[in-house]
Parts: sequence; structure tokens; C-alpha cells
Amino acid sequence: MDIDRCKALIYAIDTGSLFAAAGKLNITTSGISKMMSTFEHEIGFELLYRNRGGVIPTKKCLDILPSIRQLVEQNEMCDKLVETISEQPQGRIKIGCAHHAYLSW
Repeated sequence: MDIDRCKALIYAIDTGSLFAAAGKLNITTSGISKMMSTFEHEIGFELLYRNRGGVIPTKKCLDILPSIRQLVEQNEMCDKLVETISEQPQGRIKIGCAHHAYLSW
């Protein structure tokens, strides 16, 4: 399971909105929607009911949600431990580019 997809799912459920979750993750709403679709395809069942009012977790999603939360928490603890041991800050840098900006190249 991809940790970024797990975090996105948790944010979507906690906020009740893909738009709000996208804001927390600094990605587009379309991007988080694609992440959730990919996640659902990966695990083989629907995770969220989507409507104009937001998102609601499915029964199957609620069944695995505690494990997903634990996975994300353990990953964060591991990242902090690695940072402490290596004495160097750890993190990620995401760089994006709009399709129209490089298409002409």
C-alpha cells in the first residue's frame, strides 16, 4: 500500500471532502480523486461514496481504516527515527509542471 494514498484517504475521511483533503496535501482535487480511484483499484473494492456533499467511507473502508491509520502512524514514527539516527532532516520535495508548459518543448 502506498503511504501517500493512505494519508490522502485518511484526510478525505477526516475532512469529509476531497477538496479539503487536497488542500492539506497541497495537490489538486483531481489529483486526490485519481489517487483514491487508483487505491480502490489496487485493493479491489470501493473506499468512498462520493457525492456533491463530500465523501463518506464505505463499510469495507471502515473495516480497514484502523489498520491504515496505524500504518501511517508507524511510517511517521519510522521517518522520525531515521531523522534522529542520521541527524539529518528527512522529507520529500514534490515538483510539478503543467502539461501545457512543456508540451511545446
